Amino acid sequence: MDGARAGERLLKVGEVARLTGLSVKTLHHYEERGLAEPGGRTESGYRLYGKEEVARLKFIKRAKLLGLTLEEIRELVSLASGCNRGE
Repeated sequence: MDGARAGERLLKVGEVARLTGLSVKTLHHYEERGLAEPGGRTESGYRLYGKEEVARLKFIKRAKLLGLTLEEIRELVSLASGCNRGE
């Protein structure tokens, strides 16, 4: 499995859907739009998500509830990612 962080329990997409209240289809759509990426994949190609990815998805859901568009959310997520990397 690639992208796994040491000691972190990674969740499959169905588990993340239950935790976030988002559908699996929505999670895949967000990935396609560049809003959220899985933290890794199994050897079989199943998406795996860690705490950081789940937190991002919960943020996206809250932002949607506040009326932001997916494009606006993508820009915010991109800015936040840049800040976290020290850019």
